[in-house]
Amino acid sequence: PTNPAPGAVGMGSSFYGPINFWNAFLGSVTPVAMQRRVLDGEVWKTINGGYDSWEVQRSTLFPWAFQDAFFHGYVHIDFNQFPNDTWYLVTPNTPIHRTFGAGCAGSQGTPQLLVDHNAMPRLGGLWGLRLQNLPLAGSTLASMAFGLSDTSSPGGALPLPLAAAGMPGCVLLTSADATLLAFASGGAAAFGLSIPASSAFLGFQLYAQGGVLDAAANAAGLVLSEGAAARIGQ
Repeated sequence: PTNPAPGAVGMGSSFYGPINFWNAFLGSVTPVAMQRRVLDGEVWKTINGGYDSWEVQRSTLFPWAFQDAFFHGYVHIDFNQFPNDTWYLVTPNTPIHRTFGAGCAGSQGTPQLLVDHNAMPRLGGLWGLRLQNLPLAGSTLASMAFGLSDTSSPGGALPLPLAAAGMPGCVLLTSADATLLAFASGGAAAFGLSIPASSAFLGFQLYAQGGVLDAAANAAGLVLSEGAAARIGQ
């Protein structure tokens, strides 16, 4: 394109002076060749032969009010089309933790699955998970099921409703290939999955779902959290 579309989002850098607020409203945006921009003595080179940077020109109405600034690249996003989406900014090797699906309510509400102390799934590290909203009774047993799939399990296709097992409203969200156990304390329980340091696991996908014994919740005496999906990064 020769001009950014309305609603374009770019990254601004004030190599020639501070970015002035009014530039965005009273100035104009014009494409300039990358060869005109030098940072620390190095020329920024385009990778596609086109315009990869945009310069904010001085306004003809108030030429005294502005400093030069430019944007390197842009992307057009219409947020009105995705009002309920969560957006992630990631690189190919960024570790990812996200939740999906929904848990089922117990005596202290629905168990919630969180990253514990920002322990993201990294090579050679620990994917730390924390279950909260658990029964407050002492020595309550909690579990964390880890799986390689969120679409199939030994019991059938996922997500798998568990009403027939005495757990109405509960849904199995992971293949549950391995399970860790821990005793809850103060309504929470922590789990950690060690991740090998080998680069062969970079980008590997894992899934998890927590559970806790809760005799007051249903006939099975067990409730589940939402699911968590991880991509192993660095």
